[in-house]
Amino acid sequence: PTPATDGHSGAMWLPCKDGRRRVEHQRIDKIVAEGDYMRVHVADWSCLVHDTMAHIVAELAGAGFVQLHRSWLVRITFIERLLHDGRRWTARLGDGTEVRVAKSHTADVLRIMAGESSTDQAHSPIAASPGEAGAGVNENLMKLTS
Repeated sequence: PTPATDGHSGAMWLPCKDGRRRVEHQRIDKIVAEGDYMRVHVADWSCLVHDTMAHIVAELAGAGFVQLHRSWLVRITFIERLLHDGRRWTARLGDGTEVRVAKSHTADVLRIMAGESSTDQAHSPIAASPGEAGAGVNENLMKLTS
């Protein structure tokens, strides 16, 4: 089953054991890739949908989500803490799960968590070269670690 969008109302219709369940975007905690499927987590309930991460990322653009890794999309407010260990960042989520932030997503995550980006930009790759993005990231590192 694939998720069905609810027009422009900010909700998805997700499969459940007795049909479909309407879920507001802001209630979705995280979406995790499992092979050809995506597991959508809403509090203590989850379901599998047959979709691609790219399609779900596009569908939730501007809804307050950030991609931590190629297989993890989380609601920004579900991230409780960012942990820094050497050169790596790990996100601790509201359910206690710890997810390593991919190097390719680190600058976006740090910008968003520092409040320097709109949610629309959360899903787009960084257009700047690594040197141009570096200064902003260093400022974010200082803000997040102090």
